[in-house]
Order: sequence, then C-alpha cells, then structure tokens
Amino acid sequence: MNKWLDSLSAAWAGVITHKLRSSLTMLGIVIGITAVIALMSIGRGVEAEIMSEIEKFSGQTSSSSPLAGLPRRKPGLLPAVLKPSPRKMPRQ
Repeated sequence: MNKWLDSLSAAWAGVITHKLRSSLTMLGIVIGITAVIALMSIGRGVEAEIMSEIEKFSGQTSSSSPLAGLPRRKPGLLPAVLKPSPRKMPRQ
C-alpha cells in the first residue's frame, strides 16, 4: 500500500512541476479521443447512408461480369496477345 502512495505522490509532483507538459499531454489525449469518436461517427453515418441507398434498389437486380460489354468472339479465336508463341523459349 505504501508503494502505491509513494508512486502516486511522485507522479502528482511531476504533474505539478511540469504544468505545461502535463497540459499539452492532456490536450493531446482529448484531441485524440475526439478524433476517434468523430471518425467512428462519420463511418457509421456513411454506412447507414449506403445501406439506405441499397435498400431503395432492393427489388431491382443487376449483375456484372468482367467481360460485360465486350464483343462476342467465335470459339477458338484468341487475340494475338493470348496466342502461344510457336517457338520455344530458351532455357536459363
């Protein structure tokens, strides 16, 4: 119990001795906590807004694929870039 009181009195003496440093530390902690709370609130608000927008379109469905909108090709015809090279690659 005595160790706790000694530690607490030493800490309090440090706070009183270094008032500016203690004040700036407390200000930094307050600003940090406020920033975290603000960002969490903004994130939840944006999430709620996105969910409400999605719910507006819940009856409508749509699908997409990476090849949507590209012209159809005949089977077996690959673009020149995708065709295998006829010559062998040299060994390294």
